[in-house]
Amino acid sequence: MPSESPWTKPTPPPEQLLVSTRDAARMLALSDRTLWTLRQRGTLRAVIIGGAVRYDVADLRDFIDRAKTGGAL
Repeated sequence: MPSESPWTKPTPPPEQLLVSTRDAARMLALSDRTLWTLRQRGTLRAVIIGGAVRYDVADLRDFIDRAKTGGAL
């Protein structure tokens, strides 16, 4: 196996596309319950895979952008 050159930058890990409820709540500085309420109201979309609720990072960013512009949350 060839050794890596000290001049080669390591490859960054791939960006995480989906995050758990707990991680999404932390990212938005909200409680899990508030995040659940936003999902139930249709304010924030979620992806459900095999019973596991996940949030698309792009949707979290969109939610923040809407909140910045005074959109209804």
